[in-house]
Amino acid sequence: MKPIARLHHLGILFTCVFGIVLFNLFQVSVVDHDTWLLRSYRNRWAFKDVPVQRGAIVDRDGQVLARDVPCFRLEGYYREFRRGHPAGLAVHGAGMLQELLAQTARGNRAGGDRTGGFAGSPQSRPRLDVPEQVHGAMELLLALPIGNLFAAEGSALADAGEEPLRDLRFYTLGLLRALHQGRWRGLSEALRQLAGRAPGTPVASAYRAVAQELGLVGTDLQAAFRNRVEEWFALDRQMGALWRGRTLSQWFEIWRGEYEATRLGEEDGQPSERLRLLAP
Repeated sequence: MKPIARLHHLGILFTCVFGIVLFNLFQVSVVDHDTWLLRSYRNRWAFKDVPVQRGAIVDRDGQVLARDVPCFRLEGYYREFRRGHPAGLAVHGAGMLQELLAQTARGNRAGGDRTGGFAGSPQSRPRLDVPEQVHGAMELLLALPIGNLFAAEGSALADAGEEPLRDLRFYTLGLLRALHQGRWRGLSEALRQLAGRAPGTPVASAYRAVAQELGLVGTDLQAAFRNRVEEWFALDRQMGALWRGRTLSQWFEIWRGEYEATRLGEEDGQPSERLRLLAP
């Protein structure tokens, strides 16, 4: 074999190896970016209790004047809860839906029925500290026809306005995403397309249909939600009264009321959404 032919074969070999390396770099850096980022954080951070004991302060006769008292500090971040926990997403989404339905009901009295057959009714807002109302909020959102989230023509909320629908869509799709187990990529767009084809499909049925269409294993939404809410209220019972005689869920309900009052313009300013709770 001539030297030129050998160099040619060697060049092809190195090109193939370089291509394989580039492909793997793309796979790690772009396709699996979120997975490796999460693993990096897990390797970097560790959480553990580091008790600090300063010892007792005594007088010259040995009488204790001051001693360490076990205590802890709890901080609640309501913004993360309402935007990431299924209970918060369901309650806020259902409250917003009931608000829009009430506006639609007033419009119906003025100009004919526009409910699109949706059985939901504008009742009192669900509370975060009542398990039955949290589950009712989830059922209300999952029964909503998918076309309402994307202002499909003829839907009950077609004239609700882009900003309210965007918020309702955020909470409803956020609830599905929080309950879904596995890859989410592509589901939001598939739901949007289904809303155009079959706007009357309930959200829960639409989720199962697009999950099957994309070859994903759909989650039992009701069972997953029930488990997460049971965990939430079990923690609530375990911690008991935290501060001023109120439990964690009761404090979160107070935060929800403050947030809603500010959002609706009943109060000025921005809601705190963060409170430090001190408990012995």
